[in-house]
This record gives sequence, structure tokens and C-alpha cells, in this order.
Amino acid sequence: MLMLGTMLEMKAADVYLLTTQTINGIVGKYEVPSNHQLAQNTPGSDVYSLKITSMPETGFWFRIGVSGWSNQMQPTVNDDLLTINEEGTQNPTSYSIESGCYGSSNAWKVSYTADEYEYLTVNVDITEGTTRRVWIEGKKTSAGGS
Repeated sequence: MLMLGTMLEMKAADVYLLTTQTINGIVGKYEVPSNHQLAQNTPGSDVYSLKITSMPETGFWFRIGVSGWSNQMQPTVNDDLLTINEEGTQNPTSYSIESGCYGSSNAWKVSYTADEYEYLTVNVDITEGTTRRVWIEGKKTSAGGS
């Protein structure tokens, strides 16, 4: 059989940050699709990111939604605080998505002081067959918060 050399590209998943707060100047919602879609990091990757340059003054809450999934990704406990990793950290601290982390009743909390970060990046790895995870990276402002 002759191979034509044409590879079928896998369609990227539609992954969303679910929050009712205003992120990047846009009010969100806890429904898929939401107004905050994460972008695929590299073609073929199952890691998605959303860079947040405009956020609530001292924190926000969120879940992750993926089109076609029956449940959203959430922490096992409501208001579970996510660690903000310094941008570029090797092996950043992340939240592992286990069996109890699917639903629509809990949300992660991201907390910081006013003007502490120039931007934050929400990352999610939805690779099938591995432990899915969520993590946040941030670039501190020169002032470092007030």
C-alpha cells in the first residue's frame, strides 16, 4: 500500500477558563463555551494556556471546561488555593486532576495582592492516559504588589 505522506491533523480541543469574573476585560461564565478560551501551546499538544493581562484586583475563582466533556475540571474542595509559580519555573507546582475533580460545584481560587503581577498564565494539561493537571505562572511587576 502506498503512503501518500499526508498526515491527518488532530483537531485541537476547545478548552475554556470558566469564571463569572471579568478577565482580560470580558465577563465570563461557568458554561462551555465561555468567553475565555485557552489556546493550544503547540500543534498536537494537549497543553492549553490563557494569558491574563487584566484581572480582578486581588484574585479570582475558576474551573476548566472542555467542549464535549460531561463534567468540568474542578478542585475537590471549593476555594482550593492554587500556587502561582514564577514564570519559567522548571516543574511548576500544579494541581493534579484526580477522580474527584470533575463536576460543577467547586472552583480554584487564585489570590495575590493588588498590582503584584504584570500577567498570569493559566495552564492545563488534558493529555489522555496521564494525570491531568492545572497550574498558574505569573510575571511579577517591578513594584511586586502594594
